[in-house]
Amino acid sequence: MKDASVIKAPWKYLLLLIFVIFYPSLHAEEVIENLPSLLYKYKKETTDTGKIRWLLGITSVAPDGVWETYNQSLKTLAQKLAKSPNHITEKIGKRGLSMAINNEGFYYDLRGDKKKALQLYNMSLALSREINDSLATAQTLNNMAALNEDLGNIPEAIRMYKESLLLRKKFNDQSGIAQSLNNLGYLYEKMGNYSTALEYHQKSYGIRLSIHDNAGMGGSLINIGRIYDNYIEDRKSAIAYYRKSLPLAIMSNDKKLQAIALDNIGVAFRKIAQTEVPRLLTKSKDAAFDSALYYFRLSYYIRKKENDERGIAYTLNNLGEIKQIQENMDSARWFFEKSLQIRRKLNDKKDIAFSLTNLATTYFKQANYTQARVLADEAYQLSNQTGFPENIKRIAFLMHELALIKKDYKTSLERYKTFILMRDSIQNQENKKTLIQKQYQFEYESKVRSDSLLRAEDNKVIHAQFKQERTQRYALWGGLVSVIFIAGLLWNRFRVTQKQKDIIEMKEAETQKQKVLIELKNSELLSSIEYAKRIQATILPSQKELSQHLPDSFVLYLPKDIVAGDFYWMGVPTDAVSLDYLLIGAFDSTGHGVPGALVSIVCSKALEKSFHEYKLHQPAGILDKVSELVTTDFEKNNSEGDEVKDGMDASIVRLDLSKKTNHYERSIRWAGANNSLIYIFPDGTLHELKADKQPVGKTEIVKKFTQQDLTLPVGTMIYLY
Repeated sequence: MKDASVIKAPWKYLLLLIFVIFYPSLHAEEVIENLPSLLYKYKKETTDTGKIRWLLGITSVAPDGVWETYNQSLKTLAQKLAKSPNHITEKIGKRGLSMAINNEGFYYDLRGDKKKALQLYNMSLALSREINDSLATAQTLNNMAALNEDLGNIPEAIRMYKESLLLRKKFNDQSGIAQSLNNLGYLYEKMGNYSTALEYHQKSYGIRLSIHDNAGMGGSLINIGRIYDNYIEDRKSAIAYYRKSLPLAIMSNDKKLQAIALDNIGVAFRKIAQTEVPRLLTKSKDAAFDSALYYFRLSYYIRKKENDERGIAYTLNNLGEIKQIQENMDSARWFFEKSLQIRRKLNDKKDIAFSLTNLATTYFKQANYTQARVLADEAYQLSNQTGFPENIKRIAFLMHELALIKKDYKTSLERYKTFILMRDSIQNQENKKTLIQKQYQFEYESKVRSDSLLRAEDNKVIHAQFKQERTQRYALWGGLVSVIFIAGLLWNRFRVTQKQKDIIEMKEAETQKQKVLIELKNSELLSSIEYAKRIQATILPSQKELSQHLPDSFVLYLPKDIVAGDFYWMGVPTDAVSLDYLLIGAFDSTGHGVPGALVSIVCSKALEKSFHEYKLHQPAGILDKVSELVTTDFEKNNSEGDEVKDGMDASIVRLDLSKKTNHYERSIRWAGANNSLIYIFPDGTLHELKADKQPVGKTEIVKKFTQQDLTLPVGTMIYLY
């Protein structure tokens, strides 16, 4: 999708560049300043032409909610100057007015009012052409092309991008050229012309590398990685490209770019889980899905903070696809509907088509064929309007299946033919060969550029050597005499050094002997600890048992040493007729390594005793009893004042599994010792339950542990740590 690939620079961020060209005496560093500096200079300025200068700067760097006010001031002042009888003042006014109107168009474009945005862009374009301002014209054409792309008018978008590219080449606007190449590459990719798309992205990356545009380079790397992901199907290389873009996004403080990179990494992990992990490796598949969810949630957090509606819709759609693959159709439908709601508001036909296709597929899997047909018809119509083969292929196949169920064999055959046509177009092998050749050519040319720089440095060194040759010739004879004298000194020194060397070798032999003894002891110690690890593993629930009772769960267990003080526990009632509840806990014993492991075994024994022998099945009650038992155990065989004061931090939850509860909510009971409970609702919002500030075990002030009861919607993620 466009949000996950193309990185478009909005019009307002290029205004300063154009303004510098209008005023050749003005240096770039005088314009690109921070907001307080620009506001100060604007307030101190006495001339109207000077005020326009600073207003252009303010509108380019001010955040959303601020720049709009100053853009109105720019527009008002520019309208006044545009009527001036002085030709130069009139031209400055019209340029400022063109930029202010374009900014307004950008404002309405982002908010989904495409009709109003197009009207304003046309007004700005007319003004920039009237005063023969090619660079302003190029940027306006770029914005209009993006708008036509959103509306599904792809041929017109390509025409405008190419016209913008020609104008930028005329003035050697490297940043603008890179932007135009990037946008064209994105469109050709979505039309199925992958080799041309990759060529454009590579050229864009090369330019951005030469001008040190970190954000631009990050965007190009994402685009190249995405073609590896979607077409060459080399997910590991794709993830490598995506990850290379992340530090560039962070360096340029581009939050949107960071979110796009994270989303793409998540998509790649989702595909690995779907297509590359063998069916029997359930654990590896779950790990890949968990990785995908992790990256999607990181992206959603950034987008939510930045109020990036288009991005939020994209990430919600990705989360929905994960839930759909995992057969959690209610959650999938919730995410898809939220995404579609935002996309309808933004009036982006291409993205609306993708959301409709996903939602229709979800209804189909829930056997709601009537609703699936309604959504599929709209998705098919929009997909054909926008002309993107991938979505036409997906929706055509779904409509083929829907028609079969309805026994409408004529429609079924027509849609299946469309599916085959789109599939063959996308999978064209000759196109793939050309694509791979161009990638090799790109990597080769990158190496050649690097080698050229190295050769240039070598030539500088050689030139300097020639220059010094004459001086060295004169110094040679004097040096020769010095060498003979120094050789005598060195011979004497050599004899002394040889004696020292013999002594050192004797010491090294002794050191080597000690090293062998240490390694032997080390080996014996490690063998003992490895055996202790197997013993400690017996206190942990097996993966099979966890999967049986908690199929939608995972454990991340990474001990600092071979054995650990951390452990997890599950309490399953054995005397119940049916399994209505179970307890699960994460525990952090005092210390690491061997001491921590010994403490963990004492604590685990106390847990089992509290649950099975004392029949305590409530989290707070269990922690109270475990604390009592651990303290008693550690006080044995120790004199007063010499007691072991170890214990553990804990987080333990009781999950209600009763069939009598409704299908939308689940009850939990929880208690914690120093460690909180984290839970995340299906919409991605994160919450925390605070634990009691005391450990399990000996403490100065003993208090009863607090139990907290919650009712949570189905689909909530619960984290114990």
